[in-house]
Amino acid sequence: MTTDAPAIIQDVAVAAYEIFMWPGTWLLAWFAEHAPGLALTHGDDGVALPAMLSGIVWSLLVFLVFQVIRTICLNALYGARRVNMYVTSRLQVRERRRLLSEPVAIPEVDFDELDIAVLNLGSTIPPGLGLTAEELSGQLTKRPRQVQESLEKLKQYGLVDDGAAAAGGFRNYCLTRSGAALLAMWQRQGIVPRPA
Repeated sequence: MTTDAPAIIQDVAVAAYEIFMWPGTWLLAWFAEHAPGLALTHGDDGVALPAMLSGIVWSLLVFLVFQVIRTICLNALYGARRVNMYVTSRLQVRERRRLLSEPVAIPEVDFDELDIAVLNLGSTIPPGLGLTAEELSGQLTKRPRQVQESLEKLKQYGLVDDGAAAAGGFRNYCLTRSGAALLAMWQRQGIVPRPA
C-alpha cells in the first residue's frame, strides 16, 4: 500500500476522472454498438465529447436528486404542519371542554334601596349633566357620605360614571348606558317604579 501523499492524490484524481467520464464513455459505447453510423459521423473527439455527455448526465442526475430531496423536505414540512395543526386543535378542544365542564361562579351583586333610588334619580337628569352626592342626599334624605358610597359601588359595576369635581369635594356622576339599560329592564319587570 502506498503512503506517499502525491501518489494518493493522483490515484484519487484518476478515480474521480474515471467516475466523472463513465456516463459519457458508456453512452458513446452504446451509440457505437447500436448506431454505428451515428457514432462515425461524430468521430472520436477524444475527451471533449465524453466530457460533455458526462457533464449533461451528471447535471441531470444532480437536478433530479435535488428535486427528490426538495419534494421529500416539502412533504415532511407539510406533514409536520398538519400534525401541528391537528395537535393544536385537539388541545384547544380539550381546553374548551374543560372550561365548559367547570361550574361558572357568577358573583351576586346586591343592590339595596339606596342604590336603586340613586339609579332612578340618575335617569331623570338630562344627558350631559351630572349629580353630586350632596345634591342626591338632599333628595333621598341620606347623608352625603352614604350616597357617595352608593355612587362608588355603582361606578365599580359601570352603571354610573364620574365627571368633573364639584364643590364640597364631591364629584359629578351621570348614568351610563349600562346603568340606563339595567334600570329600564327593572322598570319593565316592575322591580323599580318609573320616575314621575
